Amino acid sequence: MYETGKSDLLTDAMTKMTKILIFFKQRQIVSKEENELLDKQQSRVQEMVKHQVNELKYK
Repeated sequence: MYETGKSDLLTDAMTKMTKILIFFKQRQIVSKEENELLDKQQSRVQEMVKHQVNELKYK
């Protein structure tokens, strides 16, 4: 009946779909935060490598 639009999903199915949706939303937020942290770490490592290269040039 759901396919024809004459009925809603069962309560159990709606609950499961809601849990899945919440999980993916939370995962997106965590992924975004992880990506920001990785970007900061990567830029810091690049700065450190440049600094080391410059020190080695002048030795």
